[in-house]
Parts: sequence; structure tokens; C-alpha cells
Amino acid sequence: FGNSLNYFSLTMGTPISSSINTENRETPRGHHYVDLVIVNISKNVNDDDKDATKLTGYLDQDVFRRLRSVSVMSDEDDESSFLLPSLESLLNDQQENDPAIAGKLRKGIVRFVQSKDRYAALASLLMKRQALFQAVCHMNLNDPEQNNDNHTPNTTLCPPSFPLVDLPRTIHKKPYIPKFVVGQQNEEWFPFSISHQHPFVGMACPGSRTDSWPTTAAAETPLSLGFDIVVFDDYNPRLYNNVTEFVNVFRSSFAPLEQAILNRLMEKATTEEANLHLLRELYLMWSVKEAYTKALGVGLGFDFSSFATRLDDFDPDRDSLWQVLSSSLPEGPERRSAVIRRPATISFMDGRPGELWKFGFLFLWANDDTGPPQGCACVCWGPGSNNQDIGVTVNFCQLQELVNG
Repeated sequence: FGNSLNYFSLTMGTPISSSINTENRETPRGHHYVDLVIVNISKNVNDDDKDATKLTGYLDQDVFRRLRSVSVMSDEDDESSFLLPSLESLLNDQQENDPAIAGKLRKGIVRFVQSKDRYAALASLLMKRQALFQAVCHMNLNDPEQNNDNHTPNTTLCPPSFPLVDLPRTIHKKPYIPKFVVGQQNEEWFPFSISHQHPFVGMACPGSRTDSWPTTAAAETPLSLGFDIVVFDDYNPRLYNNVTEFVNVFRSSFAPLEQAILNRLMEKATTEEANLHLLRELYLMWSVKEAYTKALGVGLGFDFSSFATRLDDFDPDRDSLWQVLSSSLPEGPERRSAVIRRPATISFMDGRPGELWKFGFLFLWANDDTGPPQGCACVCWGPGSNNQDIGVTVNFCQLQELVNG
């Protein structure tokens, strides 16, 4: 939503891990987990200078000097073709650093003008590297059907340092990790999703405590996984007279049921508190849309108004996402890592049967957690009735920890 907002407004060290799941019944604790990795890059951006020379020095003297850069693509112009090297040669010293790939990855970072966008791009690249680590060390990348039942890293495949990898992309430009099995179709089987809106960068992927990733009930394909971050920024007063005018810009992106919720809140937006409620509701509803369409692999290429998401036990005539979710937050320090999980139904405006999905919401604080949250991370997985028995762990870490990990 951050990119959309800007458009309308302006024309791993080992990370600390915690997991607190809250929902309206006891949280099932199965053997499937989603890991959320959250990085706050505000300090990195604030410590940099106007020309971001500290970042370029950091890239050249630390990141790209320490980590090899490799690719699984045989042709930069054809991202659907693969080199398909052996997994061992990809991950160990048999495949040397490729200066051309390193240059391509570096260019993907420094092409941005603002420091916050450069650091977000760097964090995203490092998170893709961590996703590859999860896939290799905690599941069998060559044969995803073989489980790693003892939840310990597969040390025979884990080199001392993982490389930076130029991953293939789908036709919708979504990066993915292929199976690396010669002679088989190399479709995505290890789902991961990355999102950022300053100062947060985050990723969702199958967790290190996961012995396998579940498949849909209808077909032996992995459950889809989507993730989005929104920050509760104020509207731009140079472009909009009030919150209601700002929300109206995006209202057509929602289904009729969702528009009715926004309409109800807009009618009540006569106080500062009501305006904040309306603004947060817009952002939360948008994050749900983004997470779901990113799970499908299409993102903003999907018509947001063609479907509606309704949480279980949610009354659209009375409730709001902000009201339901914020009232579920625990008191004290635990709120910082509390994942509010809710089953939901996706209904389609064209009459197709609805889908069952599960959503998790993690409120975000840029500094301390004594005041109201500054944003929210939304993760979803599905479809199917077998998507419920999945836990969520939260890992807060610093940018340097992603380099060291």
C-alpha cells in the first residue's frame, strides 16, 4: 500500500525469536509453522548521509565482499530458463562468485534515489538469501516430499556462508525458489513473500520448525503464502482536505461489503479519534487485499474489488478490522510479538465458490510499544480447510544480522 499511497499522494547472527498467537479459541500447535522476519531500517537510514555513500561503502566493503553472488538462470533475458546446477555446486565453493551477477544485484539496490528505498532493497535481497537457507537447511530442496522430522538443519547441505542468489521470477515478476530437480518442472514449491514500507521490511516463509509445508486438499500443490506490511501514515494535507476525501480515492478498490464498512466509518469521522480509526481501517483492509493477491502471485495485477474477505465471527454491520484486532492485543511487552490469527472466507463477486484462508496480523512499533502501533504486518495462507493447523513465529533482527546469518 505504501507504493500506491506514494503514487496517489505524490501524482541473521541469529535473530531474536518469539511467538505469541492469539485467537478466539486455543491456538493449535501442529508441526507446520510460518516464520515472520521483521527488520526496522530506520537507524540505518538515519545514520546514512544525503548521498548514501555509507551504504555504497557497506555494500562494497562488507556485503558483496563477504558473500558470493550466484544465479540459477541461464539467460538474463529469459527468467524462465535455468542453469540447474547441482545443489551442492550452487551452495559451496564449486560455484565461484559471479562478478556480473554481483553487479546486477548491486545495481538493483543503488538504482533507487532515496536511502530508505536502497536499504529496503538490500534487506529484501538478504531475505531472499535467508529464504533459500530455510529451504535448503530445514527441508530437502531436491525432494520436498522428504521431511526433516527432527527439525534440525541439514548440515550436509548447509555451507558456512550462503550466497546471494539471483532467483528466477514468474510471469508476474514474483521471485521464487525452484525445486532444482533436473527433468522435472521447476515450479515454486517453497513459498515466501516479502514486503516493505518504511521503516519496516519483512518476509514470511515456512519456518525452521516446519518439517514439511502442507499442500492444498484439492491438489498436491503447496499452500500459497502471502505477506504485506502497511504503515499507518497520515494523508497528505497538500492533496486532500480531510481523511474522508483521501479514503474515497481508494474506495472503488473494495468490494461492496467492504465499501459499506468504510462508508459507515466515514459517516462517523467527525472527531480526531474517528478519523484515525477510519485511516487505520483503510490500511488494514488494504493489507488483507495485498497479502491475498501476493499469495496468488499476482499482487496489484488483480482486481481488488472482485473479491471480499470476511473474518469468522465478524459482523460487517457493526465491526471493523481495527476494532476487532486492536482489542485482541495482550497487555504489556507481549503485544509486540502477538500474532492475531483469524480464519476467513474469500468470496468472489462473479459467483465462484468461496475459499477458506487463514490470516495473521502482527502490529508494528517503530520505537517503543507504549503507544498505539505505527503499522501492521498481514500474512495469509490457503486455500483449503487444512490451512488451520499452522503456527506463526516472529523474528525481529537487525540488517547486519541478515548479512552475518
